[in-house]
Amino acid sequence: MSSNKNSLPRLLVILFSAALLTQACLELNRVAWGTGIWLGEYSPKWALGFFGFVLVCVALLALVRTQIWSPRQLDPAQAALIRLRARLGFVRWGFVIVFAFAPVLLFQYTSWGVVFTGFGIRLLVWILSTLGLAIMLGRGDALLFWRDALVAALVSGAVVGASIPLAGVTSYPFSLGWSEGNRLWDYSILFGRERYVFPADSQLTPFLDVGRQLIGGLPFLYPGLTIFQERLWLGLMGIVPYVLVGLCVFYPWGGMASRQTSWMLAALWGFLFLRQGPIHTPLLFSAAVVALAWRRPLWLSLPLLAAAGYFASVSRFTWAFAPAMWAGMLWLASAGLDNGRLAARDWGRAIALGLAGLFGGLILPQLTGLLAGTGNVSVTQVAASVGRQPLLWYRLLPNSTYNLGIIVNLIIAITPLVIVLLFAVRQKLWTLNLWQRLAILGVLAALLVVGLIASTKIGGGGDLHNMDMFLIGLLFCAGMVWEKSGRVWLTDEASLSVWMRIALIALIALPAYGTLLRLRPLLYADDFTRLKVLADVDDPYADPRILGLLPPRTDVDDTLDLVREYVTNAQSQGDVLFMDQRQLLAFRFVVDVPLVAEYEKKYLMDQAMGETAASTFPAFYRDLANHRFSLIISDPLRLPIKDSDYSFGEENNAWVKWVAAPILCYYEPAVTLEEFRLQLLVPLETISPDCVMPLP
Repeated sequence: MSSNKNSLPRLLVILFSAALLTQACLELNRVAWGTGIWLGEYSPKWALGFFGFVLVCVALLALVRTQIWSPRQLDPAQAALIRLRARLGFVRWGFVIVFAFAPVLLFQYTSWGVVFTGFGIRLLVWILSTLGLAIMLGRGDALLFWRDALVAALVSGAVVGASIPLAGVTSYPFSLGWSEGNRLWDYSILFGRERYVFPADSQLTPFLDVGRQLIGGLPFLYPGLTIFQERLWLGLMGIVPYVLVGLCVFYPWGGMASRQTSWMLAALWGFLFLRQGPIHTPLLFSAAVVALAWRRPLWLSLPLLAAAGYFASVSRFTWAFAPAMWAGMLWLASAGLDNGRLAARDWGRAIALGLAGLFGGLILPQLTGLLAGTGNVSVTQVAASVGRQPLLWYRLLPNSTYNLGIIVNLIIAITPLVIVLLFAVRQKLWTLNLWQRLAILGVLAALLVVGLIASTKIGGGGDLHNMDMFLIGLLFCAGMVWEKSGRVWLTDEASLSVWMRIALIALIALPAYGTLLRLRPLLYADDFTRLKVLADVDDPYADPRILGLLPPRTDVDDTLDLVREYVTNAQSQGDVLFMDQRQLLAFRFVVDVPLVAEYEKKYLMDQAMGETAASTFPAFYRDLANHRFSLIISDPLRLPIKDSDYSFGEENNAWVKWVAAPILCYYEPAVTLEEFRLQLLVPLETISPDCVMPLP
């Protein structure tokens, strides 16, 4: 019976290995085919590489089969590797670094990341690198221990996860995405106002809450800040706060030195788990403060909870309740039981901490008055915010905007952790009474419902970032298990079933896999011709964006000069509106241009998606009709109406109706550069008779 139980996992491993190696060969063949005319459409070099790779894959499959069914045959080879590892000494750590960073270096910092975009070769490289890392981390008389494999997967996965936030670190002057450039402008307002030609007594109001302004804008305290440095800071803010939350949640309260390594590894897993959102930085800092307040004396916990609630509220008012809910759940669910019951003292502390969080999130913003219009946070206000814009419920299910949809992607993201938590409860590693279970389930259910509703708002549903409070709540549950269970069971191979080990590997591998597929170098298209051949792009007029490349450097310089020329010529004829690409002003690529602060693209998009659009846009339309602007800098405006079969179809239609069509009534494109996401519009000499007020 035991043999039959073990046969299925072994068979699955072999089938998975065969499928992965076959897929990798197919992907390499697609690259090699078309490079020449030898043996069909191979070049001699690529033919040699492809057939050699096929032989290596066959050998790897044979090795897996032998290891699964006849492992003793590999004993001599394993013994030789163990002796080699022992003789490496300090050099072994050089191999550790190489194996840990190999996938990122290959797919994010070389052109091979443009060529090999399928999952086969990427996953194969990651698995082999992880195995190499596990072997190099090992010690003793065994080549590979379960503990080392788990640690290697975690370290390698964390390195892959950390590479994504850093992918956009570049000095490229134009916007890297739909809102990236103007978001950089938002960050500059708090501490970099002097960068703009703007009346000193006037107010600049970015379309961003003060918490996110503060974190993104801190580097602007340095007057000489460059766009590269700001993007680097934002990249680090996509890594460090996540790790900080993990460090606070999994802090070893016993203080044993032996726990320090496992503590840091747990923090890396916390980073990897939360990156599945991703999650905005201010909420991460609030979560870290809540975790710090956990287990602290009440005199310290209360102000910490109030601060966490306040910062969450001023960063996004829908977060105002989260710190209070996390704190109440944490204390109740982690409190010790006396004959299966919670002590009155524990109830009192949980209530006090929850009230402190609510005070910081609801009352303190009103008292300080720092954020006009966001201080009166209430359930009614949250509901009104949701009701102002349409809810697109279909985005919870598979759709064109987010492949599998919110629900399926969320299930994939959390299932391994839920399995581990249920295992801990079933094995009585984590003992809870009825009230503790209700506290956990009640809080998580409330946060889940809020996240699902927020994900259906028009403009959302493209990832799991609106599930942020729920994901952090699950991480707190993992922290409680970490504290209660003694941790040893995670690395005790003998006490874990095969399926439980698979769940633990999935807990690490699934978040890493998603980021592994997204690794892509941010290269200039100076070598576009060669890369088109390798990437099997047949269109001779293909845009570099098809491979995720930036335009050639010479084109970047020429376009920047063109923008400056148009702006200089237009200034004497009227206002110049940077509706988009405001980072050109923030980082002084374009200078001495009076800033027109209103009519920023993200703000217009938000208003277009709301039910109050008809009362918002008349002033904008009057300025268009009067040709107030001699030049408008925008991303390319288009007029096609789309349905839900297209990604963000409803958002496109709102933009076309309320913004793009009215602008094109009164302005025409003078220059359109699709590869730069750039359009320069000038006033139309003859207005179409169809463009009559009011619009649209």
